[in-house]
Amino acid sequence: MPSGIKINKKDVLKAVEGLFSLNQKKLDIVDVPEKINLTVTFKKVPSAGKKIKATTVELNLPKSTSHDNQTVCLFVKDLDKDDREYEKTKYHYQDLLKKAGLKEIPDIIPLKSLLLEYKPFEAKRNLSNMYDIFLADSRVTKVLPRILGKHFYGRKKIPKRVIMSADSLKDEVNGAINRCNYVMSMKGSSSMVAVAHNKMKINDIVANIMAAVKQISDVIPGGSDNIRNLHIRTVDSVAIPLYVSLDCANSVELPDVEEEEEIEEEEPEELTTLDDGQKVKVTKSGDVLIYSKEGKLLSVSAQNKLLKELDSYGESNKKRKAGKIEKEETSERVVPAKRMKKAK
Repeated sequence: MPSGIKINKKDVLKAVEGLFSLNQKKLDIVDVPEKINLTVTFKKVPSAGKKIKATTVELNLPKSTSHDNQTVCLFVKDLDKDDREYEKTKYHYQDLLKKAGLKEIPDIIPLKSLLLEYKPFEAKRNLSNMYDIFLADSRVTKVLPRILGKHFYGRKKIPKRVIMSADSLKDEVNGAINRCNYVMSMKGSSSMVAVAHNKMKINDIVANIMAAVKQISDVIPGGSDNIRNLHIRTVDSVAIPLYVSLDCANSVELPDVEEEEEIEEEEPEELTTLDDGQKVKVTKSGDVLIYSKEGKLLSVSAQNKLLKELDSYGESNKKRKAGKIEKEETSERVVPAKRMKKAK
């Protein structure tokens, strides 16, 4: 272990046994492995007020975290990107994985299938909930964040990189399944990563925790001196402490990091069909943003209302509708007054 982390195997073993004793009190209705997470808290936030991209570190764990009931999905590159049919790509990679000796073949989703079938918001969310592990051909990893969006990367369901041209494709795929992604958002002082599950042997869980702590200490900005505390926990359990440092945060020296370049946003263009001088902008991701005359971004509900009006009516229809509504409201106010007059 690094000099800044005073943690030994016996302490980790006691913490894991304590976590198991707490979980025994809970009734397991469904026999599904429960993740054991390692929580890391920094003394100093790595960003330090700067705009820095989130960093993902692949941790190599000594013991496999896979289980019998887990589902795996593999995103692959299209064989022919000009061909609209993607079934040939799917069958090609299924045969490739079978020849490599894999017993359990992941579900194959070519890039074209991802773009055509999973473009809607709801479809992406359902896809992210459908599988336990996502893998990705190393040739498509750069374009996946833009396609998959926050349902994957916001929930830390980041596909693990697989080199499809590896000499031993079986070992490459199995190795990717066993790796875990440790994500540092660079925005907060705490981060978490799943390093085991409660169906594993206690000694295997201890080995994975020790390995994860070692690798995380080596990669975080400021090194092991920047770790305030370490905990393990399941989703529903309390956090069991592994390590606590009482040293002052001022002693931590963060390395110089390059700030993320701020992309200049284009000014929203004025659209004549919107009332009151409102403006509209369509982003590269396809989001439609509507601004007030003063340049203030409208609320989501207001945006949806305006977009529905734009889809259903032209400028003239909107004016006629507005006039009709005003007339109906006026008549509703007048009718009760006339009836009261007759009653007298």
